[in-house]
Amino acid sequence: MLVVGATGAVGRHLVPQLVRAGHEVVAAAQNPSAGVSPGVEVRAVDLLDATAVVDAVKEVAPDAVIHQVTALTELGNNLRKFDQSFAATDRLRTHGTRALIEAGLTMPRMPRLVAQSFCGWTSPPTGGPVKTEDEALDPNPAPAFRQTFAAIRELESLVSEYPNGVALRCCAPYGPGTSLAKGGAQIEAIRTRRFTLVGEAGAIWSFLHVEDAPSASVAALTQGHGVYNIVDDHPVRIGHWLIEIASITGFLTPRRVPAWVARIAGGQGLVYMMTRARGSSNTKARRELGWKPSYPDWGAGFEIELRRPAVSS
Repeated sequence: MLVVGATGAVGRHLVPQLVRAGHEVVAAAQNPSAGVSPGVEVRAVDLLDATAVVDAVKEVAPDAVIHQVTALTELGNNLRKFDQSFAATDRLRTHGTRALIEAGLTMPRMPRLVAQSFCGWTSPPTGGPVKTEDEALDPNPAPAFRQTFAAIRELESLVSEYPNGVALRCCAPYGPGTSLAKGGAQIEAIRTRRFTLVGEAGAIWSFLHVEDAPSASVAALTQGHGVYNIVDDHPVRIGHWLIEIASITGFLTPRRVPAWVARIAGGQGLVYMMTRARGSSNTKARRELGWKPSYPDWGAGFEIELRRPAVSS
C-alpha cells in the first residue's frame, strides 16, 4: 500500500487507520519528516516528478495507491483569489494523478487507485437541494473557480477511466488540522463576524469530519469504481449552520449583508457559495462502498469539536 500525501490533514488520520486494518503501508510525501505514524516506512516523493513517481511505484510494487496530496494547509477567506490559492493543488490533481496512473500502467498487476476529489460548489445551482453522482457537474462555474473546477473534472475523468480507479468527492472537512477546527481560519472568521450571512443564505452545504475521509479510502480499497460523494447524512442550509456554529462557540450572531454588497466585497463566487450552492448525497457510497460516516450529523460533530478543551503544551 502506497499512501501519497501521508502528512496532510487527511493523510495523518488515514495511515493509522490503514495500519489498524492490517495493511502494510509505505508513506510518501514531499516533506516526509512531519507527522507519519511510528514504524511506517517513509519515502520522499515529489508527485510532480513523473520519473520519480514511476520509480517509487515500481520499487514499492503496491497493491493500491491512495492519492491524498494537496498543497493547502488552510483555506483562506478571499474567494476572489480562490483559483490562485488552489493553483498548486490543481497541478497535483492533474499532473500528479496522471503520473500515478502512468506508473500504475507500467506494473504487471495494476494497483488500485483511490484519489481525493471534491463536492459542493461543483454541482449546478439548479434542481433539487441535494445532488447525487449521477447529475452533471456545473457547466458554468463562477469565474473565480474555473481553474480549480477544471482540475477536479480532469482528475475525476482520469481516475474513472483507469480500470481500478475510485475518486472520492470529499466536501471541505472539519475537525483537527482543518480550517473548520477550533481556532481555524473559518471559525476565526465566524468569531470576528467576517463570515457573514449573504442575502437569505439559502445555499445547501454538506460537511464531513476529517476522520471520516480516511475511512472512505479504506472502504474503497476493495470495492467500487468511479466517483463517490463522501459527506455526512445531513446537508444543511448555510444560514442555519452559520448561526448554529456561532451559538455553539458563544460568538455573536453573524452579520447579514445584501447579495450585491457581498458581490462587490468578495465576488460572484462568494455569493454563489452562500446563496445557490447545493448539498451532496452519500447514498451511493453507503450502497456500493459499504461506507458510513462515524459523525453522521454535522451538528453533533461540530458540538464535539468546538467544545473540545484546548490541549495544554
